[in-house]
Amino acid sequence: MESRPVPPAELAGRGTLARVFLLTAALIAACLFARTPAAWLRPYPVIDDLNLLAYYFHWGAEGAIPLVYMGYGSLLPDLILWAAADLLPLPLDKAPFAIGAAALAVSSLVHALPVLPAFSFLSPSLRERVALALLLALLPLALRPFLTGALWLNNVLLFAFVALALFVRPDRPGRAALWLGTGLLAAWSHPLSVLCLPLHAGWIALSWRRAPVTALAHAAMAGLLAVYAANWIDGGEVPLDLGRILAPLTDPGLPALFFQGVAVDAVIGREARDMLTGWLPPGALTLLGGLAVGAMVWILPRRLGWRAALPLLLGLGVGAALVHASLVVRHGDARVWLTSTTDYRFLFVPRLLFLLAGLACLVSLAGPRRRMAVIAGLLALVLLQNGLGAWRYHATPAAFADRAAAAARHDAHSAAALALLSRLQAGLDDPSRGVRGCWDLSGSCELPAVRQGPRIGPGGGPPPPPDTSLPPAEIRIRSAVFDLWTRRARETR
Repeated sequence: MESRPVPPAELAGRGTLARVFLLTAALIAACLFARTPAAWLRPYPVIDDLNLLAYYFHWGAEGAIPLVYMGYGSLLPDLILWAAADLLPLPLDKAPFAIGAAALAVSSLVHALPVLPAFSFLSPSLRERVALALLLALLPLALRPFLTGALWLNNVLLFAFVALALFVRPDRPGRAALWLGTGLLAAWSHPLSVLCLPLHAGWIALSWRRAPVTALAHAAMAGLLAVYAANWIDGGEVPLDLGRILAPLTDPGLPALFFQGVAVDAVIGREARDMLTGWLPPGALTLLGGLAVGAMVWILPRRLGWRAALPLLLGLGVGAALVHASLVVRHGDARVWLTSTTDYRFLFVPRLLFLLAGLACLVSLAGPRRRMAVIAGLLALVLLQNGLGAWRYHATPAAFADRAAAAARHDAHSAAALALLSRLQAGLDDPSRGVRGCWDLSGSCELPAVRQGPRIGPGGGPPPPPDTSLPPAEIRIRSAVFDLWTRRARETR
């Protein structure tokens, strides 16, 4: 489970590598911003961000961080929301701008990870790895809330954690400390990070004699994952019986979800895949994705050697496990997920892991002389795809078909969200008394929702328990907020 040794030419000074890494992250941030400036200039948070913004605005530093919300805690997203709502001297309606800036910075740093020497399996050349990092950032992978919001940022953080577990060796005390700190922020932000426990156990078994610092660092990370699972993952609403765990394996749509939703969409995007589905015979794209995965499994060990190929192949396995676990936890239907926008976010990390393996395969086949030409060709294709509008952060056919209507809807939702936050700060809206309002602000569903939040003051009182006659989306939101309020009430008694 070790990456290929770094060539001597790559052993540049730490200062040089740090500058290149930060400059690459800044360039990625500029590219992401340029693609959809309105997402940051006229922001609107998803429903969950709005809920927790209101919570931290009223409770401030007294609120628990991370807060168990929707069944789990998210450390770094909660810190961002708390800082925007309570710590920074900003009006509440300006908090989404601070959240967007923080999310863009974190996303850009994560997308710049391939620059590090640990990713030398992509290319031994630092210049080529910078180009590959830009390529990954411009491919049709993320939804808008990954890059402009706080809670959905945990999908980007999960990729960072998996990449640290697979490719980075904490073999020196200073590097191990940085690895643990970064891994803690990422691991305690997504419940599916616990699926990486076997990776850490494998690292401990392989390195406890030859590299005790590495073994100790992975043992510490495994302990941190156990603490997170015990304290900040509430599985009470998800009974994990054997039948539920095995159900996705019998879902006839599972091969299409993995080989189309992960493999094909990672390369061409959802809109292009939807168009090709109407032109090609049924099952053709699933077969194409399966052949691509099979080719990578066959080529990578032969071109890179098992030592460098094994982490990439394990990454494909982790991606498959994440798809399966997401279906189990969400009780999802694989065929529905292929067309759903909200559940589409659970495929982000598997897509990135697939792309890392695919790019390593292509670059290794190109050889040293043609590597840069291949990377430049891929970048040109992706830039053309972006220039033609083949993918936008709203990965929905409706938004793709009618950009003007989508832009108008975005502006209307942004104005409504910012106005509501302004009224909430002025005390005109009291969520604890069940004020109703249209919260179709996430851009990911058309269902209105009811916002009911924690108690504002002594006279606020608790929100009512969820009404089971409401639509499922409203029940989930009401249940989450009711649980949040009752937790806080117990803590303050």
